[in-house]
Amino acid sequence: MKTTLHSPALIERWNTMSLPEQLGNIGSEIHRMVTALSDERRFILAKARATELLMLTLADTRWSATRIKELTALNNQFKQSTENQIDSTELNALDTYCFQFGMLAAITKGR
Repeated sequence: MKTTLHSPALIERWNTMSLPEQLGNIGSEIHRMVTALSDERRFILAKARATELLMLTLADTRWSATRIKELTALNNQFKQSTENQIDSTELNALDTYCFQFGMLAAITKGR
């Protein structure tokens, strides 16, 4: 059995979420990373959760024909921003990018 950082319920529900919902959730973890830049432990945990959600989104076959290039670019930018020396400017840009999707998901759901 593979160990995950997210609850089994979320993992099971992930492929039923819209793309804005998925990216909004990824954005939540990226935002946690931004706010934890001075706390290595919190940063590492948020990075691991964001990575897991990115992998789940990339594995979601609904996006393979229409959004795979964009999602792959997002994943590559995320990796580039968080490997070796952390680029907080790029991380903030990713936070802003994903925040827009979170807002779209909230508006769409009527929240």
